[in-house]
Amino acid sequence: MKKNRQNAGVTLVEVMMAMFLVSIAAIIIYTEMMLSYRILMRSRARLEAQSIAFDRLWEIYNRPLDDMPIITTNFPPEPTPAWSSMSTGGVVDCLIFSETNAPVLPDPVHYWDITVTVWPPTNTMLEIGDQPLASYAVRRYRGVR
Repeated sequence: MKKNRQNAGVTLVEVMMAMFLVSIAAIIIYTEMMLSYRILMRSRARLEAQSIAFDRLWEIYNRPLDDMPIITTNFPPEPTPAWSSMSTGGVVDCLIFSETNAPVLPDPVHYWDITVTVWPPTNTMLEIGDQPLASYAVRRYRGVR
């Protein structure tokens, strides 16, 4: 004789196992999404830092020759622009290294090495060890352009 099960359904153990599996899947997906978000933010910050460094480099590069320093100059660090995602603590360092390895300063100076470095805010997810987000360098020679 066949038993008639009118109370057929899902047991509590089956429900608990299903909830456990769904929660494990949700944790894995959430972790991957957070990792993706961190990578996206770092990439965005690096792109912005490259843009800031490049703009600042060419701003210095295109100065008139009379405004270029005769001796090596390290500008005071300046904050990153307000429009940047690093505006709450990012720093832009500029260094103009003139031809000073000669015993006497040449008159006129023949070239300048210009370096611009953008540092991320400290104690954020944008910070990667002790590395800048972007750094550009170019040598500017004296001459007519």
